[in-house]
Amino acid sequence: MKISNIKNLKFICYALALLNLIPILGIFFFNQSKWDIAFTLLIMLFVLLLSNLRCIEYDDTGECITIRRFHPYTTKRFIKPSIEFPKSYVEQINLDEGLILDRMKIKIQSKTSKKQLKVNLLCFNKNQISYIKNSINTISARN
Repeated sequence: MKISNIKNLKFICYALALLNLIPILGIFFFNQSKWDIAFTLLIMLFVLLLSNLRCIEYDDTGECITIRRFHPYTTKRFIKPSIEFPKSYVEQINLDEGLILDRMKIKIQSKTSKKQLKVNLLCFNKNQISYIKNSINTISARN
């Protein structure tokens, strides 16, 4: 089953885009240079936040775990996976829950190497996190 945070992050992106209008209007209404600098820095902060947001899609159907990262405004139909590996290579998966940001740490051991991957799960709701936990438990029980 695919789990994604795209709805939550699209809402945040639209809210940030609307909040970006406030400093632009402030530049036009306040003709003082100190306010212009402050509003310009605020605009740059909003643009930086918008450009760095990434949606995460977790997919565990079949024999592979696939994690895709993409920008919320992406219009591509196919997005190549950022991380893809067989479930049989999974040695350990830890899920650290936070208030806004959850972090998944995956230890993978193949025949030739051992790696640790970290994935930030931003704005996933409790139902999605519980499904990921159930998926982790079934994978660990099988291995």
